[in-house]
Amino acid sequence: MLIDATAPLKANERRELTVTFGNKVVRSEETSGRGRVAFGSPTSISAYVATLGQGMPCLGFNIPTERFRLFDRVQQGALLGAWVTSDDRPLASVDPAGATIVDENGKRYTMAGGKPDSVKIEVNGPQKAVIRAEGPYTAADGSTYQRWIARLTFRAGSPLVEVALTQVNDYTKTEFTDLTSLDLGLTIGGGLKNGAVYGEGLKPLPAKSLLQLDDQRLQADASVSTAKAPGVITWDGGSAVVHDFWQRWPKSLSMDDQGLSFGLLPRQPTADFGKDLPYYLMYNFVDGKYRAKWGMAFTTRITFDFTGNLKPAEVYAEAQTPVLAVIPAAYYSRRWPWAPSPRRWASSSRCGQLHGELFQGQRADSPVRPRVRLLQLRRLVRGARAQLGQQRV
Repeated sequence: MLIDATAPLKANERRELTVTFGNKVVRSEETSGRGRVAFGSPTSISAYVATLGQGMPCLGFNIPTERFRLFDRVQQGALLGAWVTSDDRPLASVDPAGATIVDENGKRYTMAGGKPDSVKIEVNGPQKAVIRAEGPYTAADGSTYQRWIARLTFRAGSPLVEVALTQVNDYTKTEFTDLTSLDLGLTIGGGLKNGAVYGEGLKPLPAKSLLQLDDQRLQADASVSTAKAPGVITWDGGSAVVHDFWQRWPKSLSMDDQGLSFGLLPRQPTADFGKDLPYYLMYNFVDGKYRAKWGMAFTTRITFDFTGNLKPAEVYAEAQTPVLAVIPAAYYSRRWPWAPSPRRWASSSRCGQLHGELFQGQRADSPVRPRVRLLQLRRLVRGARAQLGQQRV
């Protein structure tokens, strides 16, 4: 069961939320008029997200379905009932090619080079909307190479849009394939002004580009230092953050007068890149290329803010410090389908997770054992079966 909800939280704040369920629940009207996602035409999807509320500013995203490239226009407007007024001046747009992949021979394949296999509204609820698209990378001559899966997630009342781009190696002519780079470009309406990239501690750096070489070394322009970049970039009117930027190296950020470039698999600086790594880390770095086995896939997430109202620390927190919802042990231990036994329960809150432990005298701060998780799963299955049996009776 997945529950989407919104609750304002400050750093390290705890808040109790109550979930009401059943066929007699009346949905609150608090979320009405906070967004809308629909097919605007046979060739596009329109997504409108109110950043504050009814009659207040909203962001409008136009998602092309024939030549998919995430979004080809972001505009500011106002949400008035069922009508949306928009400014004709675009705030930003993904480059016409969309994501671009370059193979080992330097041939260029793009996301928007061909028609996608599918574009659909995967989720369209009062709190969250998700648009999913899938297709092959296509070259100018019509040939295809590997695949992409993209998801755009919008949330009611939030100015943020999350892009999740999955790279899938479905090339089965050879067991291993080598890639030169995978990049995504963003053009800023009116040109990029006062752009900034950030280093450790979210301190702005006097550089136009960042390349996280590994989990210890950061290259800012041509200077290499021991640092871990948070993956945040800002400009007048917006900001973006690449999730797990230094953890999932190499990654890069760069900017010029027109826009930004995100190196999801940035071009390696030399053919010897990775040769100084331990053998168990260098297997996918071969002669300046990225080597992947057929069937392998990975996902990169980027969160955008096109209002310019959020500070770098706030954008970074949205991406790297998610809220964790925890059901108190005292609650579900009282519900018999969920209750394990009359034995004593203890809880562990390590890493924000709450686990029950079925051991007499177990300390609350003890690590959770694998057997405990299996027992808890068995109890959940038995409880669900019992509930189904009661409903049938």
